[in-house]
Amino acid sequence: MILDEALSLEEVEAVIHSLTRHFLDNLTEISDIDYFQDRINDMMDNYVETHFEENFEENAG
Repeated sequence: MILDEALSLEEVEAVIHSLTRHFLDNLTEISDIDYFQDRINDMMDNYVETHFEENFEENAG
């Protein structure tokens, strides 16, 4: 859905917010919410590290 359309940053944020909220509303255990939060944080950290590492290497080399 997101890949098929040229959405603005605000529209992508709204879609992600809606999906996340719907997913979290269906969790019943705090441990599941903690796990989900940890996985999202790991995903974001890995993306930032990889993205900036690649850009740093391109600019340095």
